[in-house]
Amino acid sequence: MLRIRRFRTRLLGLMLGLLAAAQLVTIVAVLGTTGTNLSRQAQDELALGGRVFAELLASRNQELLTTTSVLTSDFGFREAVATGDADTIRSALRNHGGRVGADAAMALELDGSLITALDESLAEAQFPFPDLLQQAREDSFATGVVQVAGRPVQLVLVPVLAPVPIAWTALGFELDENLALELKQLTGLDVTFHTSRSEGTALASTLPPRLHEAMQQGLADMGSEDGRARLVDLGGESWFTLRVPLDGGDASVTAYLQASETEVLAPYRTLRNQLLAIAGVLLLASLIAGSLMARQVSRPVMALAKAASRIAGGRYNETVPRPSNDEFGDLADAFNRMQTGIAERERQIQHQADHDILTGLPNRNFARARLDALTTENSQPFAVLLIDLNRFGEVNDSLGYTMGDRMLCAVADRLAATVSDTGFAARTGGNEFLLVLPGWNIRRVERDGEALLEQLSRPVDLPELQIPLSLRAGVVCHPEDAGRADTLLRRAEIARERARLQHTELAIYEAGEDEAHLRRLSLVNDLGPAIANGEINLLYQPQVSLTDGQVVGVEALARWQHARLGQIRPDEFIMLAEQSGHIHALTQLVIDQGLAECRRLRDDGHPLRMSINLSARDLLDQALLDTVRDCLARHDVPGDSLTLEVTESVFMEDPDQATRQLERLRGLGISLAIDDFGTGYSSLAQLKRLPVQELKIDRSFVMSLPGDAADEAIVRTTVQLARLLGLSVVAEGLETDAAGALLAEIGCETGQGYGISRPIDADALRDWLAARSDPGLRQGQCGR
Repeated sequence: MLRIRRFRTRLLGLMLGLLAAAQLVTIVAVLGTTGTNLSRQAQDELALGGRVFAELLASRNQELLTTTSVLTSDFGFREAVATGDADTIRSALRNHGGRVGADAAMALELDGSLITALDESLAEAQFPFPDLLQQAREDSFATGVVQVAGRPVQLVLVPVLAPVPIAWTALGFELDENLALELKQLTGLDVTFHTSRSEGTALASTLPPRLHEAMQQGLADMGSEDGRARLVDLGGESWFTLRVPLDGGDASVTAYLQASETEVLAPYRTLRNQLLAIAGVLLLASLIAGSLMARQVSRPVMALAKAASRIAGGRYNETVPRPSNDEFGDLADAFNRMQTGIAERERQIQHQADHDILTGLPNRNFARARLDALTTENSQPFAVLLIDLNRFGEVNDSLGYTMGDRMLCAVADRLAATVSDTGFAARTGGNEFLLVLPGWNIRRVERDGEALLEQLSRPVDLPELQIPLSLRAGVVCHPEDAGRADTLLRRAEIARERARLQHTELAIYEAGEDEAHLRRLSLVNDLGPAIANGEINLLYQPQVSLTDGQVVGVEALARWQHARLGQIRPDEFIMLAEQSGHIHALTQLVIDQGLAECRRLRDDGHPLRMSINLSARDLLDQALLDTVRDCLARHDVPGDSLTLEVTESVFMEDPDQATRQLERLRGLGISLAIDDFGTGYSSLAQLKRLPVQELKIDRSFVMSLPGDAADEAIVRTTVQLARLLGLSVVAEGLETDAAGALLAEIGCETGQGYGISRPIDADALRDWLAARSDPGLRQGQCGR
């Protein structure tokens, strides 16, 4: 949609629009009234013409009655009728009809049978107009318009008396174009005699011949309504048309009075053209006057519009000139005050957008932009330190947020005082700061970095107290470590995270750390779909009795064959699953697949116990109990065929919740085991409280047996402790028969390790079990 945007054009358009609207209303009102009056006048003329037409027909009827009565009163004619002399009757009808100009004449028996007729088509036939005959019987005469031989005829029917009626005589006069022309001269209206027979034919009409064919359709569309004129389309021309009923006779013959709309509305069109000419002249004059006025009014508006456009573009240094001492001058002054206020507020907004409100340092977005500029415009080396405050949350919790804010401001002041003109400090997070040191490279960081951090970590002296300060920083150097701002920030964060994990104050980014970080992100992103799409599969490692060599169970171990990266180490993707929240879905998958395989092994005659590892986060999952219960029921596996293994770390976060969850699982008949026993931080008091039935000695104590006296002492002590607590023992990492023999001597019941079998898939497990059934293969404890 086209939109007019210039004020001058809109103003001129408004003026012309109002004038045009006023003129339009006037023209429409005048023309509407005129057209209505002319149409009503045409209606009145047609109604008057209808009355004149009716009176003319009545006069002709009277003349016909008189003429016909003269004939029937003639003695010779009555005698001929009485004697039935058809020739004499026909001769009399011809002679008398010729004298009066009749177009139709006939004699009838009293029952309507034709005695004779001048029209040969009616000879020896029944009188074709029974309604007219019935009217004559009732009134002793009848008149009406009928159609005879395709012609409209005004017919009069009177009796032949001798002295009583002995026959009927009818004389008719054709309603032809002469009569139509006579009516047109009297009324000024066109006349059409029309019949509904023979597909609607105009029997006689004063209309131009070119309209006769179109008249048939137009009159048919008009219908049979009498007494009201209607507009009828005749070949593209509109005619006011009035249907005039013809009393008596044949209803198929109708008369129409017509007046051309063009002629009726000719005065209307003349008036319309005059009004439009006057309106055009007025609009042209208004256009010229309005253009001059609009130009005068719009000139100061255009000047202000240019000023507004300049202000919108951020140029506030020009003063808007005062065009006059009226309202436009006041508006110019307001513009000047506005641009001054906008400039000041924009400066404040820009500063707030680029700086931290609390410390006044640049924020993260501004720091990234500054780093972009340094990396693209400056080839000099510089170091980026990403610094955070250790145990800052404790300060907020113990001393309050006000003290925490003052501490942050003190650190910000120190950082700002440290940098040179080309460097900068920024606050990039809650307790996170960025320090850019131009001229520093890796050697300078290695030499002076710790001293700088120590200087920045001085206690913060506040009026109320002195707060110890501990800083931790990750360092990355440009251009050695990265050439882009985003990469510098990411790698500085990676280095700082390593400092946190290693409990050091300063960590310098090392090559390959970013790739490892990106790999972890990629694995986290792919882990969910991998679980859903079946990329996680299970391997099984047998567990063997160290006393008789019988296979007593298998441990289900999850493996991930990544479509792009290949085999992913279990310790890598399981840790990522715990960190990303996918561990519950992974555990559910392992339990479901492990118990399904347990069911198949039982069906094959191997009622082995299935051991499955649980994460510390799994014990905090309220849905774990339902998951285990549903899987046991779905695969029809008894609870005592399942062992769930947990590490000692499950008791670090919420030991009470972990204990309650284990007790609920134990209620299903499941065996519980502590995995990697001896490497965690659980106490003997916790071990005593736990509803476990099995200890699994970590492989780090078993792989060096025999030969390592310290490991042997630890294993002996662990086995003796388990016996005292009523727990069974499984030794992981069993590699040799000698180690198996020693463990059996110590009292360890079960062994597991590569000395027995590496982890294998379900098909290989069946082959291994089949081979294991050979007694000769169970001579050594490891069964190799």
